[in-house]
Amino acid sequence: MFAPLQTQLTKYCIIQMALHHPYGAQKGSSSAYAHDWEKWQGIMSHVFHLLQNELRACIESTKIRSNRNQEPTISPDIVILTVEIYKQVK
Repeated sequence: MFAPLQTQLTKYCIIQMALHHPYGAQKGSSSAYAHDWEKWQGIMSHVFHLLQNELRACIESTKIRSNRNQEPTISPDIVILTVEIYKQVK
């Protein structure tokens, strides 16, 4: 995925998480919102798996490209989004 597009999509998803789950509110909380919880959970689960694959690809790419002990460059926004979604799908 193109880096600028990926950055914008990640930020958009973080905003969506903040709107649907303010302060990490979970299903059943009066502040959590979704019109169709089953559909929303399915979407979050799908996005979580996509993010896992992205993180794995980034780590593998770094291992392949570098013989040095280079740390993988992972966007902090992707880590934040992955953690927020994990808290909802666990």
